[in-house]
Amino acid sequence: GIADPVDGTLATATIRSAGALAPAGAGVVYFADNISGPRIRRLTTTGAQAGVVTLAAGAAQGINSINGMAFDSARNVLYVANSLRHVIWRVTLSPTVAVSVFAGGLDLPGSADGTGTAARFMYPSDVAVDAAGNVFVADTGNHVVRRITTAGVVTLHAGFVGEAGLTDAPLPGNARFNAPAALAVDAEGSVYVAEPDNHAVRRISPTRAVSTVVGNGSFTGLQLGALPGSVFRPTDIAVVTGQTLVILGFGAVDPANPTRGFGGMVFVARPATRWP
Repeated sequence: GIADPVDGTLATATIRSAGALAPAGAGVVYFADNISGPRIRRLTTTGAQAGVVTLAAGAAQGINSINGMAFDSARNVLYVANSLRHVIWRVTLSPTVAVSVFAGGLDLPGSADGTGTAARFMYPSDVAVDAAGNVFVADTGNHVVRRITTAGVVTLHAGFVGEAGLTDAPLPGNARFNAPAALAVDAEGSVYVAEPDNHAVRRISPTRAVSTVVGNGSFTGLQLGALPGSVFRPTDIAVVTGQTLVILGFGAVDPANPTRGFGGMVFVARPATRWP
């Protein structure tokens, strides 16, 4: 079998499969290590503990298959999308670590709005948190984006449950997503959605209107320049320096094999006239 990861300094620590990242500020980064007992680990990059990797939480608390993580604005609470258990965990890190189910039913896939454990998700794959503390969830198996308030109340934010597609609309219930995989939130409260199966990045405005920012739903590979351009299977997204998007995807398609892509990172600046 595969040995458990070992905590320690950069010279002695071992990492099996680094995945989702969540910067905590002050030189601290939390990351998922999903092989040999999924766990959330902490890397300190500055100060007396610089280069030390330690365990924060993991399988002992019931967490497995860590797909996406995001901090609240105070950097004290970490929200974790656990796809295989169909829940969103809430991990409080200070003064002591406490882990609880924030929303969803453990091992109970489905689709339902509700409060806390009364809500249901289907393979949630990522989370993002806005300035007010609302948690947005890429409810991948249901083809929708959901919103969880600070009180744990879950509502449908955009999309139509069970219907995959690529449809923009001013009304959130008329929009369609296809297995949304990753989320990011900007300072204005817009939610950006990476959809590998649609080869697109979508935007849900603060009024919940849905538009396509990048991509056109086809296998056209990497097209730079004027929007909407084209990306191949975007798998992650982040907002940096204002409203510039960083999109992680395969970048370009192999002409000899359209299902094969090459890794790439694309930077997209918001137009002066605002997003579509």
